[in-house]
Formats: sequence, structure tokens, C-alpha cells
Amino acid sequence: MNLFGASYGATEAQVFQRLFPARVRTMTLLSGSFLGIPMVERFPAASQQALDELFARCASDRVCSVDFPHLAADWAKLRAAKWVNDATIGNDVHEVLMSADATAYLPLAIRSLLATQGHRAALDALAHQMANVGLISGPSGQAVIGYPIECAEPWARVTAAGITDPASYYYQDGVLGAQWWQYVCTLIPISRAASDYGPPRVSDTPVLMINGTADPQDPPANMAGAKQIWPNSREVAEPWQSHSVDINAWMQCGATLVQAFVETANVKGPDTGCLAQVRLPSFAVSW
Repeated sequence: MNLFGASYGATEAQVFQRLFPARVRTMTLLSGSFLGIPMVERFPAASQQALDELFARCASDRVCSVDFPHLAADWAKLRAAKWVNDATIGNDVHEVLMSADATAYLPLAIRSLLATQGHRAALDALAHQMANVGLISGPSGQAVIGYPIECAEPWARVTAAGITDPASYYYQDGVLGAQWWQYVCTLIPISRAASDYGPPRVSDTPVLMINGTADPQDPPANMAGAKQIWPNSREVAEPWQSHSVDINAWMQCGATLVQAFVETANVKGPDTGCLAQVRLPSFAVSW
């Protein structure tokens, strides 16, 4: 079979390939991380990298650079404001960075947040606008399936001491999240199925890995070491792309790459030249 897994599906695909290597003809991993990588502990570093890449893309964009000429400085002012701190905005910004469509609104959101100066009515109005365009959502409960995954599967386990990049805007959220999971996981029975997440096994299975360079969760660096286990593999880094790939961008290039790979089972076959021509969602300048 030809396995295709995106995000957590990329994790599932790797476990299946490890257990049943002879049944896998090709494996395509989209926005995933190598099983040996403690990806949750890397969230702050990856998220800060994605934010920095957003600032760079805005500076190089004709419209964004004119409408938001001091975006990085405005972000620094926002973080320094007395009425805000990283813990109050960190998770929302991280979630926005997960989507290429939502990220296009982030410069506008930063400017709007600065303009509110902590006024309750203005913040409520801004939150309403942000919810309307999908940047934030209402309160939601953690899916029950998330608890055994976070508590049992090695790639998802996280400790406060393992959180990287203290300078990241998302560092405080990462530490608080690690402390939460360390507590709640004492209450969750550990499934024996977690034993399937053993050391990756060397395999000649053709593997295509596609990661966005602006992914705050699964950047290309999270596939480090995969080539040693899968010598017949190829890593493709999509410039500026986030975790949830914009569907138009995907149809412009990604889908073609995957089709060529699956048809030939040859990692050298797909032509990545189309990546340079991919058009990203335009930056929003008004609500």
C-alpha cells in the first residue's frame, strides 16, 4: 500500500511502517515529525522561528511592508505592554501560525491589539472580529483521545526542563503546558500499545517528507535523522508554508509532487521547481 499521513497521521503512518514494513510500497509524510523527535518540547523554538519567518515575509511583501512597516517592533511593543504578557496571547498566536490562511491576518491583529491598549470594550470588539475570520475560536474541551496520546506516546511526552528557547514568546506557555501534562498524566492509564513506538527500524521503503518552513509545530528540522533510518527518502521544505497547508498552494505544487512520487515510487522523480511559483494567501490590511 501507499501510506499518506498528515500531522498526527504522519505519526500513525510511521508506526504502521515500523510494524509492517513489507506491506508499505511508499510513505508520504506531510507536516509531520520523525518519531524520535520530542516535538512538543520544541514547540517554543519552532513557533518563534515561524513568527520570525512571518516578519521576514511581510518585510519582503509589497503590500505588507507598506501597511505594516514596523511589524517586528510593534510585536515587541505588544509583548512589553503592561496589560499583556506572553501567557495571555502566546497560545492564540501559536494557533494562528498553524494556518497559512490565518497567518495572513496576524500583522493586522498585532496592530489592532496595540491600538486597544487593554481597553475591555475594544478588546471584546477585536476578539469578535478575529473570531469572524477564524483567527481565534471559542472555548473548547480537550478531546479525550488527546490524553492517552500525550501521556503515552514517546514523541508527545514533555517536561518543563526539556522546553527549548527561553527567548521565545511561546516559552512561558510551553512550560505551563508541560507542568499541566506532568500532573494530568499521573491520572491517565498507560496503554500497552505505546510499546509499538519502539526505535525506528532501518528500511528501504521510499519515503517523501514535506514540511513547511514556517510550521510552528513540525518544521523541517524535526525530520533530522530520518535519512539514516530511511536511506531511500527525500525531505522537501515548502517556503513560507505553515502546518495546515493552504489548499490553493497545495494544488499548485504539493499534490503534483505526491502524485509523481506515488506513481513512480522514486524519491528523485518529483520536480520541486513548482515550489518557487506557489502563491500564498495575501496579507489582510483590514477586517
